[in-house]
Amino acid sequence: MHTIKGATSFLGFTKLCTLAHTGESLLVRLRDGTLVTNPEIISALLSLVDAIRESLSDIAATGQEGNSEYGALMSRLVRLQKTA
Repeated sequence: MHTIKGATSFLGFTKLCTLAHTGESLLVRLRDGTLVTNPEIISALLSLVDAIRESLSDIAATGQEGNSEYGALMSRLVRLQKTA
């Protein structure tokens, strides 16, 4: 996630960078033990992977991020970071 965040930031793909940053923040909390995994978190992380794959596919095909909206997913990831 960190690599995707860094590369997309460097290349100017801001939507994907923001999405990766939000996902990375959730993963950091899980790694640090401040958050315990549960089915909702796993589902959100799988949705994150799907969204990143979709965005990378758009970039590969067109050279642009596309029109994908990630607001709901990012809100979900942020909300899950705050659960303890």
